[in-house]
Amino acid sequence: MGVIILTDNADKYRVGQYVASSGFEVSPTAPETTFIIYNSPFSKGDAERWLPLIPYRLVVQCSRKPSWSLEGVIMDFKEKKRIDYRRMSEALLRWDDRDRAFAILRETPIPLILSVLRENVKDGDFWRLIAKATFEVSNEMQVAAIVFGVKPSKKKVRYPEKREDCEPVVIDGLRESDEYTDLWISNDIDFANAVRAESPESLPKGVRKTKEKGVGWL
Repeated sequence: MGVIILTDNADKYRVGQYVASSGFEVSPTAPETTFIIYNSPFSKGDAERWLPLIPYRLVVQCSRKPSWSLEGVIMDFKEKKRIDYRRMSEALLRWDDRDRAFAILRETPIPLILSVLRENVKDGDFWRLIAKATFEVSNEMQVAAIVFGVKPSKKKVRYPEKREDCEPVVIDGLRESDEYTDLWISNDIDFANAVRAESPESLPKGVRKTKEKGVGWL
């Protein structure tokens, strides 16, 4: 019996004799061959069924680490590092050593970096530089353009305020100003079911999310 490896990076197993496919296009039963599967759901039941049949190695790429475990199944996932938001902001805006700042920020999500920049950097030339880099280069190069484009300052860092309110969801076919939408949804099963199918996030509080069965005429 071989092993099953669940991972968030199956490419590193492309060594020696291997077969890579999207989904189970071939049976992973050839000896001394690594079978690499992309874009395929894989449950504990799937692992139990395949383990006795695999002579060598089956690698399945997953978007996130499963919560279950099983003998013969190896979980190979990169541990996510917690981001020190305050240190990241200080490095981005205040540190004179930009090489050191880049080392701190190179794996930080760009939206997180931009949220700090919008509060602290008003330089038009800088934002034009970032606009040119966006979608044109890799994420790492975008971070480099940001870090080395920012002029460090000893000013106090301003952090984005947490927004309590959110934009109202407008249901297709209705106006944002309609005052009786919630009442209509609560009392009309057919309309409520249509909203459940199209935009369930707009259902009023207290209304069930699953489809209801209406009462029709005989």
